[in-house]
Amino acid sequence: MKVHLPKARIVQPNGPLNGEIRDFWFENGRMVTPPNNPADQGTQILPEGCCISAGWVDLRARSFDPGMPERETLPSLLRAADAGGYEHVGVLPITEPTADRSSVIEYGKLRSEGKHSHPLFIGALTQGSRGEELAELEELMGSGAVAFSDGGRPIANSHFLKVAMEYSAMLGKPLMLRPDDSFFYGSGIGRENANGFRSGMAGIPAVSEVIGIDRIAELARYTSCSVHLTSISTKEGLDRLRKYRNKEYPLTADVAVAHLGLGQKGLLDFDSNWKQLPPLGSEDDQNALFEGLCDGSIDAVTSDHHPSNEERKACTFQEAEEGISCIQATHSLLRSVPGLSEERFVELMSAGPRQILGLDQPNFEPGGPGGYTLYRPDSKTEYTAENWHSTSSNFPFIGQTLPGEVLGCMRR
Repeated sequence: MKVHLPKARIVQPNGPLNGEIRDFWFENGRMVTPPNNPADQGTQILPEGCCISAGWVDLRARSFDPGMPERETLPSLLRAADAGGYEHVGVLPITEPTADRSSVIEYGKLRSEGKHSHPLFIGALTQGSRGEELAELEELMGSGAVAFSDGGRPIANSHFLKVAMEYSAMLGKPLMLRPDDSFFYGSGIGRENANGFRSGMAGIPAVSEVIGIDRIAELARYTSCSVHLTSISTKEGLDRLRKYRNKEYPLTADVAVAHLGLGQKGLLDFDSNWKQLPPLGSEDDQNALFEGLCDGSIDAVTSDHHPSNEERKACTFQEAEEGISCIQATHSLLRSVPGLSEERFVELMSAGPRQILGLDQPNFEPGGPGGYTLYRPDSKTEYTAENWHSTSSNFPFIGQTLPGEVLGCMRR
């Protein structure tokens, strides 16, 4: 397939080509030199004035394949990711069986052959993701694991976490850890704040995230292990993260897009699509996260894509499963952040995640490495049941029109 992208704006944060306007040609996904006959009738011509950036990368999404294909298969996840503009998708090890063995990753590779978005498999840090015994990390790395994680479950045993960090540092792979005190984490449904008290639900205090960051940061410094903190969600947690980043601890961090684009309205309405883990915070938390995205305290925004079938959501708020299916619309929800420049948007969606995982940065030259996302920030997308690619539809904005439009991904 041949594609012509005329008069496109390059968005390359801190790069020499940022802001340049160029014509681009692609053939079978690869950037090529201008053809001798630009008016070839077999060429798809895209609208003028689009943006082109390095392909977007999602650090964290769930497929539940193998084990629970009724919730999400790998092919459906990758279709949804492609529609959302992602070149690469980090696939969490939350499957049945858990991706704590190389055979599960090899299965994932077979399931994703020939699909558009490229999966990046994250190996389970511990056996069964139970936080008790290390998985065979070297074996998982040999099968292609790009990082290790227990999928958002905090690890309670600090000595065990120290050993895990020492091993991961030796292998040169980052750990993705959720910073929380597991004893607080397991008892609450919402965030402990005024809205949480009004709802009558047990809350998780922000100090749980602060304690989690303190513990992980000091262990990361002690072991020289690169640690990526997932789903920073509170003002207090962000303040504590800045303290360690200013001291150059080996930490990076992300925010899940739900904590930017939802707020607590759904919590007060007991809408199960607003149930998240970590819980959604107050307006002060949300505004602090907005500021952290704009000033560079946060390295990436993730979908934290969590598909759930209807019976897991069509119940009381207390009984419902947390999470939203949103990888297709993450770019739209991120546009709710006030004051976010286009360069910073691309840093959070592409440059930051690429640096964390050690991926190539495309050079916008024919035949060069990497892929590209083509999009229109000033356009809009209507998300409907008909154009929704995830197997699960636990997304609270189905039937609504949100900002931003993805035209497609070009990849090798």
